[in-house]
Amino acid sequence: ELAAAGRRKPVVHHVSTAFVAGARRDGVAYEDELDDASGFENAYERSKYEAEKLVHAWSREHGRPVVVLRPSILVTDLPPHPDLPSHPLQVIERILSDVRRTAGPEHEGP
Repeated sequence: ELAAAGRRKPVVHHVSTAFVAGARRDGVAYEDELDDASGFENAYERSKYEAEKLVHAWSREHGRPVVVLRPSILVTDLPPHPDLPSHPLQVIERILSDVRRTAGPEHEGP
């Protein structure tokens, strides 16, 4: 709504990910070939697809330009913070370990 409210036509930049391609594992996922034909392996992939569909619909409705960025992974040359995991996906492991530890033995599985 904010981008549509202005008199000027700013370019909207939407950061998606390569996961928008869902279960598709071959070829290149071009921006103008956004489809769900390959299905999705998880809710995250589906959410990226649905978000891009909304962004493109907004662009058509308001006649405003949109640039969609699809990085496959974000990297930096900065050293990792000592309190953070060395890989972004290790955050999930840390969260699950903390939940398991704080839930106690009565909440553990078989």
